[in-house]
Amino acid sequence: PPPRRPRPPPPPGTEARYTFDLKGVLVHTGTADSGHYYSYIKERRPAHGRGEPQWLQFNDTQVDDFDESDIARATHGGVEAVPQYDPQTGRQVQRWQHKSHSAYMLFYERRDFAEGAPAAEA
Repeated sequence: PPPRRPRPPPPPGTEARYTFDLKGVLVHTGTADSGHYYSYIKERRPAHGRGEPQWLQFNDTQVDDFDESDIARATHGGVEAVPQYDPQTGRQVQRWQHKSHSAYMLFYERRDFAEGAPAAEA
C-alpha cells in the first residue's frame, strides 16, 4: 500500500472539538508475573450480512461476537460480586472478589471535525 500522508492540522481553535470513538481494547488477565492477553475490536466494515459494524472478542484462535454494552464489565479491573454457596446457611450468597482482568491498552479513532464521521485516510 502507498505510504500514509499526514492529516492536515485542524483549523485554529478547533482542537478541543474532536470526538474519538473507541475501536479496540487490549486486556491482560493474570498477575504481573504471568498472564494472558486478548482483545475486543470493533469491525471497520460490517461482516457480510450485518447491518452495522460489531464488536468481536479475539482470544487466541477463537473469535466470538461481543456485546458492546459489556465493555466496562469485561475490561475494568477492581472487584465484582459473585454468587457463592455458603455451607453454613445452605444457600447462595454474594461475595466480592478481585477481578483478574484489566484493560491494558485502548485504541481510538478520531472523527473528522466537519462531518462527525471517522477521519478518512489520506
